[in-house]
Parts: sequence; structure tokens; C-alpha cells
Amino acid sequence: MNSPKVEGFNYKGYEEIAEKFGLSAAVSIPLADRRLIATSGHVGMHEDGHIAKSLREQMRLAFKNVEKSIHAVDPSLTSTDVWNSVYQITTYHVGGVGEEITGTMNEIAKSFLGSHRPAWAAIGVQSLAAGDFEMLVWAVI
Repeated sequence: MNSPKVEGFNYKGYEEIAEKFGLSAAVSIPLADRRLIATSGHVGMHEDGHIAKSLREQMRLAFKNVEKSIHAVDPSLTSTDVWNSVYQITTYHVGGVGEEITGTMNEIAKSFLGSHRPAWAAIGVQSLAAGDFEMLVWAVI
């Protein structure tokens, strides 16, 4: 039995993290005529490695970093194609998920997702490896 080849992808600026922790920004699993994409957890980190100060900016950067991860798998995808391929989002929030957090997150999400509505789980946690917000997604391209 031949196992599908799981292939890792990274975007510019993620290589150091990938090397240090032995992971990929996204992995691609070939299906019959498509690929299943799973991203690592992405935080609001700038390309130079520092975490954004505000939670709003951390959220925006995390969405952008997820987009860059999927785009690394298939550079021909537009931003709309990337987000329309996402079927599951999981977000982690230090200190819990209240109305202020969900309001900010929904506003930022809408700017990336448009009218697309994937399944989404928002989970409150005590702490994260970096920052106050982390997200990972599953997509099919």
C-alpha cells in the first residue's frame, strides 16, 4: 500500500521557526484530485520574529500568516481562493473568549473571509507559547 506523501511548506520569515522546532507552516496531503492542507498554529508575529503588541494586530497578523502558509503550498491561489478553501478554523485565546474578543476577531475575520463561513472553534486557554492569540486551519485546494 502506498501512503500519500505528506509535504511540508514554509513562507519567507518562517524558516527559522520551522528549523528550530522541526515543523512546517503548513502540510499538504494529496487526495484524488485535490490536496488537504493543515497549518501549524500561527500567532501574531511579524517577519522579524517579534509579536505584535496589541491583540487586534496579533489577530490580523495570525490571519495573514495562515494565508501565507496556504499560499506557500500553492502560490497560484489568490487571497480569496485561499480563504474559500478553508473549512475549519481553531483559535486559542489567552484568558478566555468574551464579547470584546469575539467582536474584534469577527471584524478581522470578515476582512479575510468575506462571506465564506467555515466551521470555527474558539478556545480559551491559560497561556500560549507566544502572544495572546493563535490560530490553525484545515483547507482543501
